[in-house]
Amino acid sequence: MNHSNSDVIRINGIGTYIEDVYSKAIRVVGHGQFKGMIQTCSFKNNGSCSVKSDCIAKDFSNIGHGHFHSITAEHIYSAGSIHVDTSVSVETFHANGLIHIEDTLSAKEVRIKFHYKSFFRHIIAKKNIEICSDRLSFANLIRLGRRNGKCTSLKGRHIVIEHLDADLVIGEDIIIGPGCKIREVQYSKSLSVNPRSLVQHTVQIK
Repeated sequence: MNHSNSDVIRINGIGTYIEDVYSKAIRVVGHGQFKGMIQTCSFKNNGSCSVKSDCIAKDFSNIGHGHFHSITAEHIYSAGSIHVDTSVSVETFHANGLIHIEDTLSAKEVRIKFHYKSFFRHIIAKKNIEICSDRLSFANLIRLGRRNGKCTSLKGRHIVIEHLDADLVIGEDIIIGPGCKIREVQYSKSLSVNPRSLVQHTVQIK
């Protein structure tokens, strides 16, 4: 199998890698395109990048625009736009911006401030999930009206959500903040629902 080995890969202009990449660090400031797999200790995208196969990193940072097939990491921080075609597996996931995850986000802790049109199919967290809208982004889109984030299912221990549409929310302690539309909530300890949210069905599980 063809592959590229390097201590540090830096893309300041336009760079394309056809083969798999194994590197201690990858830095993208311009536009990077990776046709194969990436395996690295540190991945930072400050420009735009596309990874057609798996991206495996200890620390992952996306401050620009990134499109990935899948991501496996210990820590993910994103403050731009991030699109993942399949799944994300991580210890901590902290994101602010436009987030689109086609399949499952699995983590210990999830904190998301999303821009409009964000979508996460399934989120499973061992501990906390906090999801709310980025108020500044909505202020800029006031003429279009408020756009909720979309999610099929959430499962965690402690969950706090705002301005989110979801089919199913499962947890121990759940706080449904303003602007949510939830088809079903399953909780084991406590549930709080803001009067400006709609929950169609609640079940206390034991």
